[in-house]
Amino acid sequence: MSQFDEIFNKASIYDMLFINVKPVLIHKSLYDLFINDKPMFERWAYISKTKFKFDVTDKVKPIPDIITSNDESILVVQNDIYLKNAVYYPEYTRILSISYAILHMDNGQKRDMKIITNDNERIVIETFLTDLILISEARKEAKKESLYTLCGFNISTHDIPLLIKRFMVYRDKDDDVEQFITVKELPLIIKKSLSIKPWESGLIDTANIWKFNGYNDAPLMLIADFLKLKKVDELLPLNELSEYYWKNIELNREDTLDFIGMQSATQMNFSIQMMNIFRKI
Repeated sequence: MSQFDEIFNKASIYDMLFINVKPVLIHKSLYDLFINDKPMFERWAYISKTKFKFDVTDKVKPIPDIITSNDESILVVQNDIYLKNAVYYPEYTRILSISYAILHMDNGQKRDMKIITNDNERIVIETFLTDLILISEARKEAKKESLYTLCGFNISTHDIPLLIKRFMVYRDKDDDVEQFITVKELPLIIKKSLSIKPWESGLIDTANIWKFNGYNDAPLMLIADFLKLKKVDELLPLNELSEYYWKNIELNREDTLDFIGMQSATQMNFSIQMMNIFRKI
């Protein structure tokens, strides 16, 4: 079944596993990165210079509350570049929340949903990958012919690459009990999503589907408002979500983590609503 055949198939939504992954910056500021991880700071300085056309000074300092000099203005600019862009690099982020859902019919459409949120990235990744293994085993026991099709917004370019790269941080740390991860190999459903051709089923990225073979990308909130999708909160861009986390985590840890988890669930829910619309047109 081709990808659009699957999308327009009214029953195929029940063979999909909807996911979303939310990261935040490991280091809350460029100065924090400079103090705690000099090699990664040097790599970021190169990225800033070559990609964002801004030289990072080697005299990084905390940003004062009141800017009184040109040197301090430079500190602000280079920190802003880091905050707005580093969050899109898996090497500078950690996963804080993963949500997933499976739909089924039971007197109407119902969903089995889980939000995994924790300050410890290892726990989030291990819990999700373990759940994926169990879900795939249950599907096999139910004698389904194929694995679930992964579905989400920007999962092919962001969520799945992020998950794999962050998984690699922990899989060989047997000597560190706190960082020990029992899942030593990626579940087949993740591996399969990398090997398929874009026009084949196995992974559906709703960001790409929304193009309908066109070329223009569209922000998710634009799509949500255009389609009048239901939502509890506005989705924050990743850089703003990371900033929210670092500003609030010490003030109210539980509420902050709950908010991040709801952001993940909201984005996942948008993909569910989009697929429900697509399959009926």
